[in-house]
Amino acid sequence: CEKRFLVTECLDAARAERRQALDQLQRQQVVLDEARRRERAAQRQRDIETRAAREHQRAVEERNARHDAQHKPAAGLPLPVPASAASR
Repeated sequence: CEKRFLVTECLDAARAERRQALDQLQRQQVVLDEARRRERAAQRQRDIETRAAREHQRAVEERNARHDAQHKPAAGLPLPVPASAASR
């Protein structure tokens, strides 16, 4: 630009070109940042769903264990005989 007679016009054009390039890069950066945000949000949602599924499975297993413990006869003890069968 300095070799030209109208240096200001040349510098203005160079600055405009630079601004255009930087604007394009910034738009690309915004798109990439948004994609990263969406991916992180999706990963957080998957983690939440996985934790909820594990918690649900644990609760079901606990409930089943309690149910089994309540309805399982103690080891070594005879099974209780219903009153109607005992009077025969």
